[in-house]
Amino acid sequence: LSPVIACLCFAAGINVAITRTSLATPLILSFLAGEQFVLPAVLAASLVSLFATGYVPFIKSQLARSDIDFSLYYKKRHPKLPQSGPGAV
Repeated sequence: LSPVIACLCFAAGINVAITRTSLATPLILSFLAGEQFVLPAVLAASLVSLFATGYVPFIKSQLARSDIDFSLYYKKRHPKLPQSGPGAV
């Protein structure tokens, strides 16, 4: 594993855990470092960090983002079906 890739992935993981900017962080880090070929690895590290730290607020005043909450905690709800049989009305 290249030290460049390891450092960029680690930096992306820390930044995404705090700021919750999972798509902008890999783009900024990889292009500022001049290493565009590491973008998939840094993006993977940032997404793993986002899902691993989704429940942990690092800053008390950090507001919850509804778009991330929806994607992290989505629960499929099934509508109740009408009952059939001897006890149904």
